[in-house]
Amino acid sequence: NESLKKLSAEKKSADVRLGEMEELKSLLAARDRELEAKEKELEAGSLLIRAREDEVCSLGARVESLHRERDEAEEKADRLGKELQECKSKGRFEDGSSASEELKHMCYELAELEKDMELAVIAACITTRYQVCREWESQGTLRWELEFSAEDYHKFREFVDKNGTSYKYPRLEVYEEKWKRFVACHRPSESHSTLDRENISSPTSNSNLHLDAPGSVTSDHVGSFAPAD
Repeated sequence: NESLKKLSAEKKSADVRLGEMEELKSLLAARDRELEAKEKELEAGSLLIRAREDEVCSLGARVESLHRERDEAEEKADRLGKELQECKSKGRFEDGSSASEELKHMCYELAELEKDMELAVIAACITTRYQVCREWESQGTLRWELEFSAEDYHKFREFVDKNGTSYKYPRLEVYEEKWKRFVACHRPSESHSTLDRENISSPTSNSNLHLDAPGSVTSDHVGSFAPAD
């Protein structure tokens, strides 16, 4: 009887330990899944950051080009101004009038270049923000941010279309093509990848929102995108 009691007690103790071990295994498995999800999130964030850096570099090159054009326009305007003064001092008013018209034209071109620089920055910021929000929305987040960015994006596109300058600012599809090429070049190997490649390579593949058509646009809202005169 004593032996049976001891065996029974030992069995109960072993059952308790076994239950504790099973519970510990379950906790460890849950922790592993949580760590794996965090790892996926970090890798996706890293790819998005690299894509944003690439867009910033492209924007920097565009702004630098516009700066050069503006400097050249300013130099030409200064030269024409000096020529105009020389013409006036020598009494060649007819030639001076022609130079004055060219000077006015150059001043107008300079003002247009400054507006183009502002619109280039607005276009890159709005389009990049819209693309990033679409990518995250495909993973089930940022629904309201996506709708807000989509409204801004479509209003900006309508504004530049009305002004006949839409060709200067790449549409979202151009940015998405660059994004796909970037992901294709930086995609991890098959054995080490933990990302959902289909979602990463196609930011709009799983989107539940249909935002390809712009909403209604008011003149007051569109005017907010125009650079100051």
